[in-house]
Amino acid sequence: MDEARLAVGVSGEGTTLTAIAEAEIPVAFVFADRLCRALDIIAPRFGIPTVLIHRTDFGPTFDQVYYSERVVDKLRERGVTHIALAGFKTILARPMCKQYKDRMINSHPSLLPKFPGAHAVRDTFAAWKRDPKTRVGCSVHKVVAQVDAEEILAQSEVWTYPQYTEQNFRERIQDAERLLYPPTIKLLLAGEFST
Repeated sequence: MDEARLAVGVSGEGTTLTAIAEAEIPVAFVFADRLCRALDIIAPRFGIPTVLIHRTDFGPTFDQVYYSERVVDKLRERGVTHIALAGFKTILARPMCKQYKDRMINSHPSLLPKFPGAHAVRDTFAAWKRDPKTRVGCSVHKVVAQVDAEEILAQSEVWTYPQYTEQNFRERIQDAERLLYPPTIKLLLAGEFST
């Protein structure tokens, strides 16, 4: 394969993107599904080109396949070979997963396979309140069409304290993600996860 070209998908504040950039991982460009701080402030701060692949439909009629095809087209135009999703909130469908099989990863705020999906922190926190022995942490995994269901590449467990609130949980897990994700991306770019 030619030299790796990484794109990072964002939808939010850009804290994970900041960690990636500060780890001196070369990012070809950042793409977003909506206007957000990561796209408007963080990427330009590091001199990373951006593209907004605007998602205008957030209702039940949203065409996930069509949107994913648009994303693939934009990535192909820019010669992207690898993807790191960093808080990208739109679930990408089969066209994207097929194009970037074994070359697209995501960070998730739970110790998968427990607590997949968009409410992982809330669900983990609720389980921990019921049983303080519940393990808490984050995972990095390959992306496939089924949410949070592919091969786990790396995990990091975090310590918890009895006085923790859900916000404390979120902050501790995000801190762990920012430490775990950049070295895992470097392994991805080095071809360590190819089959």
